[in-house]
Amino acid sequence: MSHAYATLDAGAALQSGHGTGSTSALLLKVVDASLAGCVLVVPFLLGGRQALGQWALATLAAVAAVAWLLRQSRAPRAIWRRSAGTSILLAGLAIVLLQLAPLPANVLAALSPHTGEILPLWQSDSEGLGSWPQATLVPAATRGALCIFLAYSMLFVVTVQRVGSLEDVERILRWCAYAAITMAAFGLIQYVTANGKFFWIYEHPYSRTTDVAKGPFTCRNHFAHFLALGVGPMVWWIYQALRQRSRRRSHRFGRTATEPSLAAPARVMALGVVLLAVLLSLSRGGAISTLSAALVALAVAAWFGAINARFAGGLVAAVLLVAGALTIVGHDSVTERLDTLTAGTVEAVDRLEGRRTIWRAAAAAIPDFLPLGSGVGSLRHVYPMYLEEQNNPVYYTHAENGYLQTLLETGVAGLALVVAGIGLCGYWCLSALRRADSPRTAVCVGAIAAALVASAVQSTVDFVWYVPGCMAVVAILAGCACRLSQITAGKSSRAARRSEYPAAAALAAALGVAVVGVWMTVSRFGPVVAEPHWMGYLVLDRATGGRSAGEEPAAEAADTEVADAEAAYQATVTAQRTAISRLEEVLRWHPDHDEAHLRLAKAYLRLFGLLQQKSVNVMTLGDLREAAIRSRFASREEFNRWLAAAVGEHWTMLVEARRHARQAVSLCPLEGIGYLLLADLEFLDGSESDRGRNCVAQALKVRPHDGLVLMQSGIEAQRAGDLEGCLAYWKQAFQCGKAQRRRLMNLLGHCDPALYDEQIELYLAVFEPDLDGLRLFHERYKDRALPEQIAPLRERYRQALEHELAGAGGPKAAGLWRELGLLSSALGDTAAAVRATERALEYDPNDYTTRYALARRLMESGEFAAAHEQLLWCLRRRPNTPLVEKQLREVKVEIDRQRQMAAAPSGFERRY
Repeated sequence: MSHAYATLDAGAALQSGHGTGSTSALLLKVVDASLAGCVLVVPFLLGGRQALGQWALATLAAVAAVAWLLRQSRAPRAIWRRSAGTSILLAGLAIVLLQLAPLPANVLAALSPHTGEILPLWQSDSEGLGSWPQATLVPAATRGALCIFLAYSMLFVVTVQRVGSLEDVERILRWCAYAAITMAAFGLIQYVTANGKFFWIYEHPYSRTTDVAKGPFTCRNHFAHFLALGVGPMVWWIYQALRQRSRRRSHRFGRTATEPSLAAPARVMALGVVLLAVLLSLSRGGAISTLSAALVALAVAAWFGAINARFAGGLVAAVLLVAGALTIVGHDSVTERLDTLTAGTVEAVDRLEGRRTIWRAAAAAIPDFLPLGSGVGSLRHVYPMYLEEQNNPVYYTHAENGYLQTLLETGVAGLALVVAGIGLCGYWCLSALRRADSPRTAVCVGAIAAALVASAVQSTVDFVWYVPGCMAVVAILAGCACRLSQITAGKSSRAARRSEYPAAAALAAALGVAVVGVWMTVSRFGPVVAEPHWMGYLVLDRATGGRSAGEEPAAEAADTEVADAEAAYQATVTAQRTAISRLEEVLRWHPDHDEAHLRLAKAYLRLFGLLQQKSVNVMTLGDLREAAIRSRFASREEFNRWLAAAVGEHWTMLVEARRHARQAVSLCPLEGIGYLLLADLEFLDGSESDRGRNCVAQALKVRPHDGLVLMQSGIEAQRAGDLEGCLAYWKQAFQCGKAQRRRLMNLLGHCDPALYDEQIELYLAVFEPDLDGLRLFHERYKDRALPEQIAPLRERYRQALEHELAGAGGPKAAGLWRELGLLSSALGDTAAAVRATERALEYDPNDYTTRYALARRLMESGEFAAAHEQLLWCLRRRPNTPLVEKQLREVKVEIDRQRQMAAAPSGFERRY
């Protein structure tokens, strides 16, 4: 009957004129090449997550759609295969378009009720920013997502129209199998010969190739997931080799070939390579989705009797191949990683709480955007408003859960469509299996169902739906599932799902799709050109420790390795100019890049500050702001003349910084730092206004847990005379990490040394510092304050260390005991210092620093014999150390002196 399936649909195609003419044949090849490119090429372009991959996906999808419609237009009767999936895609398109559309205020309030609350500055034009009329909070990102969604939709629809027989489905499965084995082989080779760069030439700012196998994907989870999508097709591929082992088969395009006798063993080995690559990616989500896919594909094959002894033997051989390879490359890391899955606790799987953190933030945000969502692509800007952990250094780009992110970004309607789509795919697969008349058809369905299940499973712990290299394959396979359900249906049912329409309508549709395709391709081309400059900037930013973005250097990084201070200054200025040049080039090609605008604004301010250091009239931005406000200039021209005279030609950098900051918040009104920059630069209008305070208040709305925003809010409260509010903001800011604590302490400045005890008492009472905060305070005052002034701080510090030690063990306990030893020594409690250092040595007996510290403290306490033993250990570990040798000699002298004193007769004995 499967042959009948193919004959019936092929006959229908011939009747519509699809099979005649060289042009039609060429167009069909263009369609197939485009679909194959989405499976075989797009994933290798860094998984399609960056601009080049997205441009390739959009272009290939548009070409496939236009080519198919043009081919239809050449037929006397064009055929359209209806599918419920198309309705779901149209509904999804409507949601995205509605998010982008300018809406009346009352409609926006109903569909996005929280927008007015979080964007008070955008409710009128009083601040020069205009109003915010859209449901999406990131229009540029949502437009980009619309382009990718259209590409997925085109791939699904074209697949449904293109697949006319079981052989067409098998050809697509073969592509998927080729893609999986090629990807796995490349990933393993790159991992074994890694130099840290992708393809050995491309340096990614945040991902390396030396840690795990990840192929061309910047994330190991996505690499493993792509391979999981290929497991089902590879099971089918092995089955095909075994079924046709000694037979000749006819290809779709009329050629014949003899199946090589070694095809089955080679494909079994290929499956082993794929499984090995999944394990060496150390992706637990990928391992689970791979296992899910394998179980589904094998269960279907077994149910329909497709697994015989030879098939089972091949699978056992693949497992043995993987086990043998792991013994060669090392299996400890794989075993340790997978053991966390069997531990039975969430803490073992999510040890650093990364996923649970972003899940909590996303779940907290969802109620505020339930009707229509916050906009596709908005999560990375929305979640900081709801992040409970103020001192969280991790920056999340996605929710690590496709369902949660879909609900947040598209609301209830979007999630309902996703659930409906998954249910529809399940119905297609089950109905095709129920009607399958042969193992051949069933194994095809099982292969597709395996990939779709893998996608649904891994999306619970990852954002694979946002990875074009993976999702394009899923869209095509979903189209195959739809067609298998239709192909296996009865003749009347198949006829009912086909509609005929005039060829002119197909030509008109081709022109319409071509227009949309040109928009898709052009909209993605600018980011392709801009991306190398953006990546180059990020690499520079990483190399300079973030200072190319305008960040002030941290205190611990203030020392320069350049001996000449002037050379160091010039190097910093040059790096800043380079960063500005690269960011300007990014914005030349991608003017909607909100983060580039924000970083460029910060970079201009940083360069302005650097140039001011060498200016004749050295003024900080704060000094300039205060002077400008007090001067009350009569006109803008007068203010500009004064500004040029005060700071020189580089005053225009302030204007550029303000322009880019304004553009950043216009593109994304959730950029909290952008509002702070506008607040700092509002004086450029030449008059005093409330804009600065309003901008800071707006920043606090969208970034209520950001340390810089909280600190600036405290400054504004202080200016308004609200000391209680100021301290409350600064107390929150103090909890936002070490860098923010240093900024805050620098802001508070120094006081009279005689008042250090009062300042310390105030800090302890207001900030209620944790252990890290106490360390920072102690570092600041230990060399400045008198012992009696710093004693309360040291006592609180000691109590915090003892509390932390209560639940510590291993290397962490060793470090804490060492720290307590140092603190006890500073407190003058030598006995306690010795005890603490001895406890540190119990946890880490081979640590040289601890041994040497113990020796010094034993010397201080007069226990020279014990100190001698520790110094000998240090000298054996590091021979020819002059200081240790000198101290050994001193200790020996003290030991001899103590012995002589012990052996000498007492005064009473000498007299009598």
